[in-house]
Amino acid sequence: MSASSRFGYSMFTGAVVSAGAVAWESTKRKAQLASASAGHHVSAGPMRLEAFALGAVIIGLVLFVLASLVVLKASNRGSSRQPAQGRQRSYGGSR
Repeated sequence: MSASSRFGYSMFTGAVVSAGAVAWESTKRKAQLASASAGHHVSAGPMRLEAFALGAVIIGLVLFVLASLVVLKASNRGSSRQPAQGRQRSYGGSR
């Protein structure tokens, strides 16, 4: 899997997880959301949108880094490099 497709999948998964978290928070914590929006003089919609966008980016980037580390570790483990067999250097004597 290429890095660009891994990034796309990670960001999509981050968006889905963030949407679920924002939906759960907005249904379960209506009173807290209303008091927070009243204190900042904004409606609840932009607060939800900001939480979704920020959550999607953070979760997506964390997933991308973790997936890249897993791929890097798997590629390093699979290619156990043996030292190259070069010609022996002899300093005089028989060959």
